[in-house]
Amino acid sequence: MPFSDGNNVASALLTTVPAGKQFVVTYASASAHLSVATHASFRILKSSSLGTVAVYELKPVSTETIAGIVASEPLHIFVNAGESLTAIVARDSLTGTGPVFVTVSGYLVDNP
Repeated sequence: MPFSDGNNVASALLTTVPAGKQFVVTYASASAHLSVATHASFRILKSSSLGTVAVYELKPVSTETIAGIVASEPLHIFVNAGESLTAIVARDSLTGTGPVFVTVSGYLVDNP
């Protein structure tokens, strides 16, 4: 998901858990390839048909390299059938462009 000029928020649906399954998230990572002067925040939203259920914030770290800003953390999130995960990345600038990458990893289990 890219940032474009005039845009300070980027978002993308990461996954929706299929019927009969539960997704156990064990890790999340993100990177924003932005200028060093820009700050970013990384959030993962867990949503159901009723709206947002929970928000998980990843702590960003500036790398002072071309990668710009990164975040990675172990997590333990249970995402039930029909629920989804969405990545939201915000920055403190409206200028410039750059790609953003967010991944979650874990495993699927049969619904308990």
